Amino acid sequence: MKRTLVLLIAALLVLVVGVPLYAAGQREATAPEGQPLVWYVPGGNGYPYDEAEEQMVYDAFNAMLERDLGITVDVNVQGSFSEYNERMPLILASGEYMDVMWTANWSNDFVKNAYDGFYAGLDDLLENYGQDILADTREQLEATRINGEIRGVWSQQVAALNSIIRVRTDLAEKYGWDMDSVRHIRDIEPFLADVRDNEPELVPFAMPNWGSVTPFYKMAGVGAGPMGVRVDEYPIKVINFLETPEYREWVELVWDWQNKGFIPEDGVTYTRDQWNQIVNQGRNAFGQHNTYNPQLAERDLGGYWVKKYRIGEPMVLTHNIINTLMAVHSRSTRKEDSVRMLNWLWTNSEGYNTIVWGLEDRHFERLGPNQIRPIQDSGYWGNIPWMWGNTFIGYLLPGQREDLFEQVAIFNREAAPANILGFVADTHAVRTLMASVSAVVDQFEDPLQGGWVDPATGIAEFQTALDRAGFQDLMAAMQAQIDEWVASNE
Repeated sequence: MKRTLVLLIAALLVLVVGVPLYAAGQREATAPEGQPLVWYVPGGNGYPYDEAEEQMVYDAFNAMLERDLGITVDVNVQGSFSEYNERMPLILASGEYMDVMWTANWSNDFVKNAYDGFYAGLDDLLENYGQDILADTREQLEATRINGEIRGVWSQQVAALNSIIRVRTDLAEKYGWDMDSVRHIRDIEPFLADVRDNEPELVPFAMPNWGSVTPFYKMAGVGAGPMGVRVDEYPIKVINFLETPEYREWVELVWDWQNKGFIPEDGVTYTRDQWNQIVNQGRNAFGQHNTYNPQLAERDLGGYWVKKYRIGEPMVLTHNIINTLMAVHSRSTRKEDSVRMLNWLWTNSEGYNTIVWGLEDRHFERLGPNQIRPIQDSGYWGNIPWMWGNTFIGYLLPGQREDLFEQVAIFNREAAPANILGFVADTHAVRTLMASVSAVVDQFEDPLQGGWVDPATGIAEFQTALDRAGFQDLMAAMQAQIDEWVASNE
């Protein structure tokens, strides 16, 4: 389908002059009579696609949708994920008509857009037109409730956080590491020494940020910076992570590891892209993260097989749900059709797999009844099944187990809900404090939590800078919001 020309000049006037030409509550956008639903999404890993191949996929998708619902869609791909994140505020501000859009807590800011009134409430629409979505994800959709209403449709996938250790399996076999014996991240230290002493071309440990290890300590962040809650304690109290023994344990551990040569001494200068390249090219032996996905528990990175091992227990947080959603624009004149389309996509395997993977024998080859291999140079290779909806009806990729989706469902069911599941901080209400604290976090957090600053002095320096930026006031504001949320749910 065509990509629409965004009204950038109008949107820039909004930003420069400060007078919005369009706001969610000012005027009704108008859909062209008899036209397709307008759907805004980012491109996938293979973007930009070949336009002819892309059009062929969307034509096939629309033929199915029109056959079943009498509806068609105009898919407007707005560049890569980073480009999408940059463009969508301008598009929303310009008043460009749309019906459905992809949104998340990390791109096309779900929380801000919802509080600003751009996303329609979906409770009644789902009850009447999205029964299948509601039946599968009613509990999870509570995490999208803003100002009393559900504002997004979650893509059914892994719903829980669980700290993991990631290891290259060829190295584990070579050195005989017993990964099943690892109960805490510090238990891998002898293995890191093997890598440092015998594999000079490899990074022993690829460094995450503190946010990746909080699930191991049963903590969850709220607001900005090192603040959050203990997920299994009541009453719910916002705490300063810097004052906890768990935080000190972590920063002392990684400081020690950096001094022992397990973490690159110059790693503090690496960009996120550089760290991602190290991981994706298999140039590290170990890594740590906060997501255990049975779909990706074993995968090929840079020609090396990598396996993930869980440490700690899984938990479900609001963050996990609002990291990939479809929302209906509050000024769409076809909200019912929008939800009907999303519900159809939720249950129709043929339509879902077409929009995700393209056309058989052209964009992917079939290896079995439900297993495929994408053709990467085919002109359409999105590889983002988690963006489009119900991943449980998707095709399996090479190496994925037959009971994969059943295992994901079991993992989700076994995960304990955090005490703040469903709470969404209104960061817009404290945006000045957020900006001030975030600027300090950008300066101090990664060096300290990555092992490049001595915690004996670094924690105090970080705390002093945070307090000057209004950290205590932000903590109080987050506590007030949580207290109000708890009272409203009693």
